[in-house]
Amino acid sequence: MEFNQFNEHVNRLKASNPIWFDLDGAPIGTKAEIETVEKQLNISLPEDYKEFIEAFGGGYFAFTVIFSVSAESEWNIANQNQSLDYPH
Repeated sequence: MEFNQFNEHVNRLKASNPIWFDLDGAPIGTKAEIETVEKQLNISLPEDYKEFIEAFGGGYFAFTVIFSVSAESEWNIANQNQSLDYPH
């Protein structure tokens, strides 16, 4: 599924089931925040993930949690990996 199709699907779901998306989430990620996380973890994040983060942000999203690139988010992907002592 192309991202624009996914985005349209999300918008339809938000319209029909807004409560699924009412939980607090992390803010939309910026290119600079994505680059910071990539440097912190010494990785290149997948393009699909970056596109998602730039459109929707992280945190709670419908029935799942998406790791965030926002430094202040409890779901910050770099902090979560470092707290697990994940090698990078």
